[in-house]
Amino acid sequence: MKHLVEEYSAHHFPGGMKSLHALEGDSIRWLSDLKKEVSLQNCEQAGDEINIQIKKEVDIIDGYIFESQISIETDPIESILYQDFDVELYICDFCKKSFPQKSQLKSHLRIHTVKKLYGCNICKKTFSYKTSLKNHIRIHTGENPYKCGECNKPCTQLSNLKEHIKVHTGEKPNKCNICKKTFALKINLRIHLRTHTGEKPYVCKICKKTFSYKTSLKNHIRIHTGEKPYKCEECNKTFTQISNLKQHKKGHTGEKPYECNICKKAFTLKKNLEIHLRIHTGENPYRCGECNKTFTQLGNFKQHKRVHAGKKPYECYICKKTFTLKKNLEMHLRIHTGVKPYGCTICKKTFSYKTSLKYHLQIHSGEKPYECNICKKTFILQNNLRAHLRIHTGEKPYNCNLCEKTFSQSSSLSYHLETHIGEKPYTCGECKKKFTHLKTYKYHKKLHTEKNP
Repeated sequence: MKHLVEEYSAHHFPGGMKSLHALEGDSIRWLSDLKKEVSLQNCEQAGDEINIQIKKEVDIIDGYIFESQISIETDPIESILYQDFDVELYICDFCKKSFPQKSQLKSHLRIHTVKKLYGCNICKKTFSYKTSLKNHIRIHTGENPYKCGECNKPCTQLSNLKEHIKVHTGEKPNKCNICKKTFALKINLRIHLRTHTGEKPYVCKICKKTFSYKTSLKNHIRIHTGEKPYKCEECNKTFTQISNLKQHKKGHTGEKPYECNICKKAFTLKKNLEIHLRIHTGENPYRCGECNKTFTQLGNFKQHKRVHAGKKPYECYICKKTFTLKKNLEMHLRIHTGVKPYGCTICKKTFSYKTSLKYHLQIHSGEKPYECNICKKTFILQNNLRAHLRIHTGEKPYNCNLCEKTFSQSSSLSYHLETHIGEKPYTCGECKKKFTHLKTYKYHKKLHTEKNP
């Protein structure tokens, strides 16, 4: 086999390999003929040694002829994509993009070297090829001349339709050589390979953050611009990504496709199920460096850190009260506006807060899920159980700063403070007697009704 290369080159190039510089066109044809003739040979003894020798000669010839355009290198993705094949890659010196064929490289080079003569008269974008302009214009006109016979999905280009059809046939000819995952489309394989290579070719010009996917960069840029192009038709809430809108809309439809396999609780969003599962596993991946408190969610952890920093960036424009969390400000504003968006479907009573409605519904159901492990008394609210436990423990965490008296409940402290103020806001309509506390006032009124039934 080795003698074939020597014999062929001696016959066609008596001056040796150095004479190739004057015979670029002929040498390309010679190389093509040589490759064809070599491919017809069958020499089992030589094996890989012959392949290496021929590849070496080919590299010298191709490298010499195309020395200004081609270097035999590979980017991380191409090296993986072609590692199981004896494929020679041609690299563009301008952008380092690689191609398995010379013709593809030559066609690609027009992007860098040929003037973009074809311009879109709508958005002024320019193209090197007339066909590229034609395909681009369909974006503006909405023309989709190619339609899938299975699902009627329209496509602007025939090549896109051919790729799409693979989804229906189940054909996945593009295989990842690392994890063996297969893909219908070659572009999806190329994108997938970035998970292995760590390649992040898309860079934000504002903050220099890099991304593996173009869509990720596009969505990220909206953080800087504030753009939220996707609006919910039900509540007018806007989103930066269409996927977030789709997830949000499930909240209106009541759809909860993600179910916990332990307690059967269902969720609208997959990420909410993942966070919920940490309750069962006990996982708290976020730890505060100040107080070592742990959290199941990153958002809660970030909000907690503001407590240590003393930050309260959200201010009520009515009473100027400030809050650590935006949601706390939103709930506080209901005190001023009187908004009660949560209604009981049984008795029509309305509430300012969702948790208040939740607790109220337990009155109708009779459910008292919180039980004292000492006296077995049950409670609707967990807070009520905590307050009750102080009867057994004797704990009195609430102190009066005027007389040092202590109380087991905050409501008892508030009740007590009114005695220091001296204010008596409750007046009896019968005898005009005034009272500091509502409870005492109500008891007093009963005395009048007993005297005058």
